[in-house]
Formats: sequence, structure tokens, C-alpha cells
Amino acid sequence: MKLSSNEMSMEARWGSYYSNSGIGLYAEHRSWPEGYSARYLSKQFEYERERLVISGARAIVHSWQWAEPHGVYKYEAELRIYDEQLKMLVKMVAACKERTDVKIAKQIFNTVVLP
Repeated sequence: MKLSSNEMSMEARWGSYYSNSGIGLYAEHRSWPEGYSARYLSKQFEYERERLVISGARAIVHSWQWAEPHGVYKYEAELRIYDEQLKMLVKMVAACKERTDVKIAKQIFNTVVLP
């Protein structure tokens, strides 16, 4: 998966949303490292954290089942890719209906190609 747009700024270069019957996927190019705290995530059901190398860059994947789901999406998977100075480059979030959709989201994450 190669994400790109015609926007000029690095922050606006990504900003795509895709959904099917099981997954809502959002990707953006960003440097602001906002997110859930490690303490908060550790309280979510089935929480997992994985370190990967994607497109030659360091990456972290978090996934969990919401303790209190809002709407039809019960699971979430999040990919963050960092540069050599550990500045976040990319954030991709997959809202998933079922645990099997989390596995699919992780497969999608592994196909990311940085611009």
C-alpha cells in the first residue's frame, strides 16, 4: 500500500480513509505524537504491542479490544512509523469489528511503502 496525495505539506500528504464491512482504516502523515498512554492501553482487553521494521523504518503496532466499545467497532489496531531520530512520520489506525479484522489490519500495515 502506497499512500500519497497531491498536497504539498508533509502533514497533509496523507489523509486517506478506507472502509469495508469489517475495517475502517485511516492513515495520515504526521509528526505530532499524540495517542493513548501506555497505562490506559494496558487496561484494554487483548492489548498487544509489537515492534517492526516497515519500509526500512522503525515501527510500533498497538492493538486491543475496547473495554467499552463505541458503535460497531470493538477492536483497534494502530501503526506508528518513526524516522532515525524517533520522530513520528506516519500514523495509521484501523477500527475493526472482529478480532480477525485486526489480523487483516496488521497485514495491511506491513504493506506500507513510505514516499
